[in-house]
Amino acid sequence: MAWTDFERFLLDLTTLSLAIAFFLHGLSLRFALRSFAQTSMAIAWLSSGILLVGHLATTGRFSVWWMAVWWLILWYWSLEIPLSTRTLGLPASLLGLLYLGLKSSALPFGWHLATAAFLLMGMVLLDFAFASAMLFFFTGQGTFRRTSQPWLSPELVQFLMKWLSSASIPFLLFSLLAQIGAFDPFAHLFVSIALICATAAALKRGNPWLLGLSALACAAAASAMGLFRF
Repeated sequence: MAWTDFERFLLDLTTLSLAIAFFLHGLSLRFALRSFAQTSMAIAWLSSGILLVGHLATTGRFSVWWMAVWWLILWYWSLEIPLSTRTLGLPASLLGLLYLGLKSSALPFGWHLATAAFLLMGMVLLDFAFASAMLFFFTGQGTFRRTSQPWLSPELVQFLMKWLSSASIPFLLFSLLAQIGAFDPFAHLFVSIALICATAAALKRGNPWLLGLSALACAAAASAMGLFRF
């Protein structure tokens, strides 16, 4: 089997796994399907990693959106395993599907790749934090319950927003440094705004509106770099 055929199969597998994971995570709020949902997320993480490495080995280029999906699921695992929130799979799988629908930009090693990779790594964390906050606010202030204990408390959501916004800061800073003298100044401006808003959100214990503004600025910077399909 040629790599292009295998790559197409892995891409379909990743997309299907994330779609199934989103569906199962929704059902696991009421039924005992959490292990199946996490298995589907594990398949998506493994297949996106193989896509990333295989494409790099075959073409010498780095697919940044596949990296974003792999990075997002890695953070999902690093937070879900110790915290056991039961709900983080919903924003993680939905964001993964959104990223897979974007332009699969394959970049050679260099300043362009460094800028895009660091920007997307920070953007993923901000999107994940903002989506977690919106999930909390739109589900009745964390009243999802399977037993008498809340699955998503206000304190936990605030911790997630602060932690993820703080973690995004060094990646946005590295992206900004890699852009100096290399790209459109509009991208510099948007990344600077995203960095300022992410820092302010971290200092304000994860303010969701600052997170949303920072994520929007990241999206504008990615668009200025030509990473979006539209």
